[in-house]
Amino acid sequence: PGGKPLQNPVHKRPLDANKIRQPGKRVREPDRYCAGMEFLRDETETAEPTAESGFDDEKQDLEPSSPKAFHNTPRVVVVGASGYLGSHIVASLLDAKCDVSAIVRDPHNLREVEHLLALPKGPEQTLVLVKADLKDPNYLERVFEGAKYVLHADSSVVSTRATRRAVKSIALDAKARSQALVDSAVEAVQAILHAAKKCNVLRVCLTSSMEAVVGHYNERGACYTYSEADWNTSATLEKYPHALSKKLSEEEAWKLSEELTLDVVVINPGFMMGPPLADHKALRGSVDFMRELTKGGLKDGVPQYSFTMSDVRDVAQAHVTAMLQPYATGRYICAHKVDNLLDVLNLLKPEFSSLKVFPDVTVSADVFNKDIPGLVTKQWLKHFVKVDFALDISKYQNDLELRMRPLKATMVDTLTAMLELQIFARDGGRRMARRFSAPSGAVFNAAGTALGKAAMPALFMGSGVVIGALLFSKR
Repeated sequence: PGGKPLQNPVHKRPLDANKIRQPGKRVREPDRYCAGMEFLRDETETAEPTAESGFDDEKQDLEPSSPKAFHNTPRVVVVGASGYLGSHIVASLLDAKCDVSAIVRDPHNLREVEHLLALPKGPEQTLVLVKADLKDPNYLERVFEGAKYVLHADSSVVSTRATRRAVKSIALDAKARSQALVDSAVEAVQAILHAAKKCNVLRVCLTSSMEAVVGHYNERGACYTYSEADWNTSATLEKYPHALSKKLSEEEAWKLSEELTLDVVVINPGFMMGPPLADHKALRGSVDFMRELTKGGLKDGVPQYSFTMSDVRDVAQAHVTAMLQPYATGRYICAHKVDNLLDVLNLLKPEFSSLKVFPDVTVSADVFNKDIPGLVTKQWLKHFVKVDFALDISKYQNDLELRMRPLKATMVDTLTAMLELQIFARDGGRRMARRFSAPSGAVFNAAGTALGKAAMPALFMGSGVVIGALLFSKR
């Protein structure tokens, strides 16, 4: 928020793409690299992009202000760049002095992309927004042409429209929708890797999840230490389709990496928190969880829920470092182990003391007996309560030379940013929250939400009276 550049204060050496030694056997020539963005220019039009907005409204895609920038810096394509993680990846890439081609749903939808256009970049850097053309199966090849790296953060801008519709279709049963979800993730990986191979991309960095590593943390017994060598053994279409989609899509990536002799690295984050750069629909799990907290849904107590958590800024930095570090290979777990959800929520109390929504006790899963929005459903909750496990992140620390932020910084920054962006605001809560500090704003946001819910029955009742009166008068 505020357009400030993202920095990782604990990173040992600031990343600069121009100063990192690249593998010698696959270096691209400068003239080929410079020509890589020519496809973005429509030969039938000569208008230049406007200086104010950074793009030309007459064109579907955005174009760089000067092709000369591509001589000295690598061009990176980010798939799903406007999302929660994708936008942080773009910010980290710009901070590493890379040129970025960002695939988004609609470059002209300012609500979706204005936070990307506001990111700071150097005078010679370019940020090009490219529309995801799902009707054209070959559009990825045109976007990847001339790019050195590809970072994949979101499947929805790659999957076919039919698959995406099937995931949300109410006409299909739950199993069919779950299968569509899995197909969507696998389909996206296949499309990206095949296009990357055809365009001689140097390396592809994929976002996977801890769900691909482990389903529930007691599936291998007590006190087990999970590492990159482990794979989820408990997810099925019926029980946990989202985790299955992560596992199968990553397995497909490793299969294709071997078949195509393509360099692939994978980042496996836990439940992602951290400050969002914008308020838009791409924010799901973390916002749902924080909304439940701020409206008081957890204040009566929470189970001793064990899970893994990641800061979205750390995950973004891990993508960029794994992309640029020549010796990076395989999978990288980027997550903290959390023994008890209550401990994480208590980290917020000192900074938000005016909020009376924080739980003080742990309760059994049977007593709690409800979903924790964005985090876990009640049917799966019992598999994560009082689980004793360990997490080995030494590969992430040693290969990438990174250290993750403390969980307190993650939680405080998350809630502060969401309040500043008015993400929880509803009805009157939005207007009132602007007049108060972040903690006070949260109270009024929750009040606005409650007020809106209370007003809805009266609104429908009033509408019914008006309609009934009109019908009676016609008779």
